[in-house]
Amino acid sequence: MFNIYEIYTKHPVTGEQGWDIKFVIAFSRDDAATVRDFDEVIIKDGSMSEDKFAVINSGLPMTEAVYEAVYGVAA
Repeated sequence: MFNIYEIYTKHPVTGEQGWDIKFVIAFSRDDAATVRDFDEVIIKDGSMSEDKFAVINSGLPMTEAVYEAVYGVAA
């Protein structure tokens, strides 16, 4: 199941927490935590079923695990 999470990220240089908000596609909260400069999950916004084309067409960034599941190769 592909899920949409809203997350806080850290500043890439200073490490300041809560620097930016991103929406990402991930399998779980733990998977969302693998995003570069991850700070914390704000909320799970919903699910996209298991439709790979919906994930691609969403235009949202995805975790490495989701990318591999969708495209069949590592990012």
